[in-house]
Amino acid sequence: DDLLGHGGNVAARIEPLAEPGGGCVSEDVAKQVKGRINGELRSIGEKRLKGIEGGVIVYQIVLSSKTETVSSKPQQKATPSVAVLPFANLSQEAENEYFGDGLTEEILWALSKIRTLRVVSRTSCFALKGTTKSIKEVGQILAVDHVLEGSVRRSGNRIRVAVQLVDTVRDRPLWSERFDRELEDIFAIQEEITQNITDALQIAISEAEMGAITSVPTRNIKAYEAYVRASAIAWIQPTQGVSLLQEVVRIDPDF
Repeated sequence: DDLLGHGGNVAARIEPLAEPGGGCVSEDVAKQVKGRINGELRSIGEKRLKGIEGGVIVYQIVLSSKTETVSSKPQQKATPSVAVLPFANLSQEAENEYFGDGLTEEILWALSKIRTLRVVSRTSCFALKGTTKSIKEVGQILAVDHVLEGSVRRSGNRIRVAVQLVDTVRDRPLWSERFDRELEDIFAIQEEITQNITDALQIAISEAEMGAITSVPTRNIKAYEAYVRASAIAWIQPTQGVSLLQEVVRIDPDF
């Protein structure tokens, strides 16, 4: 009760992120105790904490077997984690790369709605776009036990999406699929990929979470295309980005 100030506020906000019986610390604390505890510090990424300005990188404390206390309670199952690498563009037109990026972002957004799944942020995932590192190395860099990778090939009004969910610890695929569909089926593809990931990871989804996953801001493919194109260029070419977003609203005023 006597510990006040910024450090105390950060600690209070980090506490709920810890697994039952475990603990989490900020990056500052992790640096100070590194090598001084009988355990391991694993990064779980940057977190936005209420009342704390900016992001805070949080580390999970994983105790060694020698220091773990005996408990009559059953051990809690570790929260599964996943990163979605930006989908590779296999289309002949390089400009279709924005479509793969948009698909990646939509899957990330849907997965982030699942409370019992830890999802790596878009910033961290896109930092590895086009990486030549192995999936096992990616898993170590992002501190996740699963990685989704894929590719998109578009030809006219047809689209082919190939995806693979990989267990980075055992370095083996858990699920893979190829979707050959009409372009208008992109929304159904997103939902099916998300559903198959949760099935492969044996995650139970609540009715509210399923509603959030299947909810999309538009079913108009032209509005969606203009939107993902705007998202790709808005920070580089603001004027063109605004123009595309105005086109989105014109096509679908309810977006």
